[in-house]
Amino acid sequence: MSRRSLSLYAVFAGAFLVYFLWFTADGLNSWFSDDDILNIHYYWSRPWSTLVKANLVFFSGSPRPLGGLYDMGIFAIWGLHPLPYRVGALALVLANLLLLFLIVRELSDSIEAALLSLFLTGMNESFVSIYYDTGMIYDTLAFSFYFGMLLWYVRIRKRGEAIGIPRTIALLALYACALNGKEIAVSLPVALLIFEILWNPPSRFRFDGMLRWIAGPARIVWLTGLMTVAYLVGLVNGPDSVAHVGAYQPHPSWHLYLQTSADYLRQLTLNVVRPKPSGMAGILLGTLVVAAVFRRKHLIFASLMAMVAILPLAFIPVRGGFAFYIPSLFWSLWFAGSLVAVREALMHLCRANNVAEVCTKSALLVALAAYSVTLNARAFHYVLPIVHDVQNRNRVYNDELHRALPSVAPGTAILIENDPSSFPWMIPFLTQLSYNDHTLDVQPLPVVQASGGDVSKFPVRLDLSSGHIYAIK
Repeated sequence: MSRRSLSLYAVFAGAFLVYFLWFTADGLNSWFSDDDILNIHYYWSRPWSTLVKANLVFFSGSPRPLGGLYDMGIFAIWGLHPLPYRVGALALVLANLLLLFLIVRELSDSIEAALLSLFLTGMNESFVSIYYDTGMIYDTLAFSFYFGMLLWYVRIRKRGEAIGIPRTIALLALYACALNGKEIAVSLPVALLIFEILWNPPSRFRFDGMLRWIAGPARIVWLTGLMTVAYLVGLVNGPDSVAHVGAYQPHPSWHLYLQTSADYLRQLTLNVVRPKPSGMAGILLGTLVVAAVFRRKHLIFASLMAMVAILPLAFIPVRGGFAFYIPSLFWSLWFAGSLVAVREALMHLCRANNVAEVCTKSALLVALAAYSVTLNARAFHYVLPIVHDVQNRNRVYNDELHRALPSVAPGTAILIENDPSSFPWMIPFLTQLSYNDHTLDVQPLPVVQASGGDVSKFPVRLDLSSGHIYAIK
């Protein structure tokens, strides 16, 4: 690689980092959303032993215990102060940017494609919740361990090194952490299998050759596959598993798969690509055709994984773009790899020299950067006020709570009246967490009345009828 190309890449990498922090650094000022309060309270209300066991026994069906470990580790030191949570989240996102760059470079053997991928999905408005909402720490953690494991595995295999017992244990532990982060990580064994078939296929597709391949190079593939089966069984049967929540119960159909894929691709491209389900089928087939035409293994890998990685999301209602955080890397690899392949083909046809090569690389990076910056700026302008609205409301509630009750004795019974929110337990959970007191008995008035409880036993009452918290004496 020429010195000019390296200098060019360094300039664009630095420019991207400044651009990324310009849009995301304000996430350090975010407070807690409703999801944050519910998630933190879930693990706060359970003993530490339960949380540790859930992370060790990854197939127990416990809901996303790695995120619980993140929340509880910070809460144990700083309590309900948002900045440490946000600093940790931003640090993980920055690490994930590096993983995105390294994975694309490793698979495509192209720094140019890796830089393009940063501007495609490294900074993307559809991930605004990743940047500004601690409740999405599960997706961030799953991404870190999913692609951390994949990057290490790919490097080992491309160097032709053996994967002994210590490395096997370490790789499987990384996969267990990815699963503990979020269930979206279940596609990793498929990624390993496709990589092996494309980069290290069996020398002979006969029974003896396949056996040697399965017992040797493909050993990690089937071990992670067995882990996935155990994890899915636990996910279905675990008493607190998200699989029991109506919004997470799948309804498989080919049409829903295409519809969901189209919706997430629309979010990822910031409404630039808006396919219908029938058009989505053509897009998926087209990615494979392009990969075959250019005969690039990484494009075939990206195309197949773009079809597979969405499966955990394909048959449930569409979420925000944050849910597409892991699958987005495969689309990024395909888009970036295809742009580089087209540019290189044109340069080959024109028999361009080194100067023309550097100029076309610069033009492509500048064009994509300018386009993505414009789209993201416009989208952030509309989306951020919505994200901040709930967070700021909870920040105000917390401040007003402590003004109304500067101190609360252990075991105090507190009644919440006239709460306008749709989830009556949010304020009670916030109250217990804010004072960090498991003995507080905080109840919503409708729940007490529905159960026939005695309202007079509550010496402290908080009224929210005006949208603010006031103590009723």
